[in-house]
Amino acid sequence: MTHVKGRSLDSQLKYQLIYQLSRITRDRNALAQDDRIDSLQMAVAYMVDHLNKDQDKAVDERLQDMRNESIDKFMESAIGIKPREKTWINLV
Repeated sequence: MTHVKGRSLDSQLKYQLIYQLSRITRDRNALAQDDRIDSLQMAVAYMVDHLNKDQDKAVDERLQDMRNESIDKFMESAIGIKPREKTWINLV
């Protein structure tokens, strides 16, 4: 973390996230300090990646549940065996 005490107000502003965001352009090296924006970008990238993994996991779990239900229905109609009720003892 950069300490800005003892610097001018203009110099201190360069280290604030909102200041950096409001002055960003497509030009290379448009900002003297872009450390706050870099940190924000890393945090957003992490959250996007984390949320995508959770979504993919939820889709996989739902597809597995649908397959299991389909197999249970087939077994019941084909050979007349009803699937066991899922209780805390036989969750598998």
